[in-house]
Amino acid sequence: MSLAPARGAAGAPVAAGEICLLINPLSCRTLYGSLAKRAREMAEAAGLEVVVTGDPQQILALLRRLHERRASQLFVLSGDGTIQIISDYLVQLPPGEWNPALLLLGGGRANVVPRAHGGDPALPALRAALKALREGRALTPETQTLLRVEQEGAAPRHGFVLAGSVADFGIRECRAYRASGTGWWYRGLLADPWCVLMLVARTMLGLAPVPPSPQLDVTLDTGERMVARVRVLMAATLVRAGGHYNPYAERGTGPLRVTAVAADAQRFWRNLPRVLSGRYDYDKMNTLQGYLSGRCHTVQIRGLSGYSLDGEPVDVDPQRPLRLTTGMDLNVLRP
Repeated sequence: MSLAPARGAAGAPVAAGEICLLINPLSCRTLYGSLAKRAREMAEAAGLEVVVTGDPQQILALLRRLHERRASQLFVLSGDGTIQIISDYLVQLPPGEWNPALLLLGGGRANVVPRAHGGDPALPALRAALKALREGRALTPETQTLLRVEQEGAAPRHGFVLAGSVADFGIRECRAYRASGTGWWYRGLLADPWCVLMLVARTMLGLAPVPPSPQLDVTLDTGERMVARVRVLMAATLVRAGGHYNPYAERGTGPLRVTAVAADAQRFWRNLPRVLSGRYDYDKMNTLQGYLSGRCHTVQIRGLSGYSLDGEPVDVDPQRPLRLTTGMDLNVLRP
């Protein structure tokens, strides 16, 4: 489902006073340093309205206010979690009601979505957008389809990147570590790499073994299927990986990208660089060898008890199939 953009085409030139910049001061990169302060000064000097809040209720109140006036553009300096709040709000609106163009600036820890749309690093991207405003130029409009996750008995969830198996375990461990303390060492940019390093060391010493890979049945609408203990499970709707890895093969068609690698996949460690970069050798990396990756429209997963959606852990019933498909299209601006 694609909603019409508010007031004309996404990315069309608008007056600076009609645009709001939302800054989440609790996001990782805005929590320390001068990023939030410099972004606010730049935006206010250009005539933008600036709202600084990390409270989900206040963010929703802002969205309702912008909705009432049919604001055509919203700039967001935050992490992926705030973007998910905005997406959830837009998904619940009637079709065609309101779908503003979003400039997504990386203020969080991973910044997966902003990076995929040119919004990271944040300050150069914001500077470029403000320059375009001054010159009366339109920003480049792009479409970002949401990932929709459904299971019988639960409300659908929407996001961008789903991680299961070992990746989900690692994400949960990192969240627990960050919640165990305060200060930069626990909340700063190096918190997750440090946690992963400690986890690897403990695993190698036998002090904290990684849970066994879950027995899954992963079926794509293309007919490809993997029934195995799955070590790696990833799914996304991002057109560009936008990060340091791109674990999806450029194979097949459809907006949904998925990768599943069996625990007993042949030559796993040798092929890991190919998996991370999406450079699959189909003669040696197919379902018979324990690798499933490509594009599709729908995925059904049986046996999964939990996953992380944009870094947020979700527990599900492993006895009921999980269905991955696509949701509405967001309007995104590339600076």
